[in-house]
This record gives sequence, structure tokens and C-alpha cells, in this order.
Amino acid sequence: MEQVKTGAADDVRLVMNRRARKQDVDRLERGLVAHNERQAPHTMRFEHFTIMAHDRKGRVVGGLDGYMYWDWLFVFKLWCDARVRRKGLGGRILRAGEEHARKYGCHSVWLDTLSFQARPFYEKQGYRCFGELDDYPPGHQRFFMCKRLGPVRKRGAQRKSAPTASATVAKPSRSRRPANSAARRRGRAGPS
Repeated sequence: MEQVKTGAADDVRLVMNRRARKQDVDRLERGLVAHNERQAPHTMRFEHFTIMAHDRKGRVVGGLDGYMYWDWLFVFKLWCDARVRRKGLGGRILRAGEEHARKYGCHSVWLDTLSFQARPFYEKQGYRCFGELDDYPPGHQRFFMCKRLGPVRKRGAQRKSAPTASATVAKPSRSRRPANSAARRRGRAGPS
């Protein structure tokens, strides 16, 4: 723990921890969520979900980690194993996530990708770039992309609540395997 002098003439001191402590992060999250709720009330509670793709031997070969909040889906992670890339699996997983979000009232989806990752893939799926960071990482760019899923819901309109149980997303001719449940996370401001 290291104390940081601010030069401020008040009774507040800053303490920096080189390793984030869970109780500190949780306190920040509670404060931010409470502030956000006062400023922008909403009827959609935070929903975190995953969609996992398994091969015939049950091995994970791809998946999506996303969450829904304020009527938007954020795709935190989308990955496919190199052995199954360019066979349509990424598009299937992404469409399943979009459909899940649409079903529960999301009007849009956003994500970020790096210049050495999948911007052309997302553009083929109908996403557009709305921002970028140069030299993140050095010599590359980070692109922020979005896609409209449907009309913006009028304030106060009813919405369905997302189920808490796992959902199955599979090709009709394949055996169905349930998607893994993920721990609930709240208030995440965006990509890390």
C-alpha cells in the first residue's frame, strides 16, 4: 500500500494498492451502480451469459461471453479455436448471442476488437466502427463496433426477464449441449 500526496487542502487521502482488493473493487462498483441508477433508471437488470460451442468429443471449440444492460448487449469475448475457424461457427455463435439479446429487449450490441483480430469478420456480420484507439497495443489499433438489433424501446415499456438457467444453442442436426452458466457481474464499464 502506498499513500499518494494530493496537495489538496482537505481531509481526504489517497491510498494506492498495487494489487486491487476485491472489497475495494466491490465498493467502487456499488457506488457507481447507485449513481448510475439515480441518473439513468432502467428496467433491465444486468444479465451475464455465455454461449459455448462443443465438438463431438465435448471439447470447447468456441464461445461468447456477453452481458446485457441498459438495453444493449456487450460482447466481452468471442473466440473460436483455429481448427474450426472459417467454417461459419463464429457467425453462428454471434447470431445466437444477438438473438438472445433481442429476445430480452436489447436494441443494439457493441464490442471491441484489435487490428490483428476480427474487424472484417464483424463488418461482414453488419457491424460498423464507431471509434478507434491508435497504438493499443503499440503498432496496432483497437476498434469499437456496434450493430442495431431492433427499435429502441420506449421508456417504461415492459420487458421480459432473461432466464437464469443455461440455454442451448446448437445446430439442429447435432446433439445439444447446455451452455455454461457464468457468474453475475455488475456495472462493468466496458472492455478491459
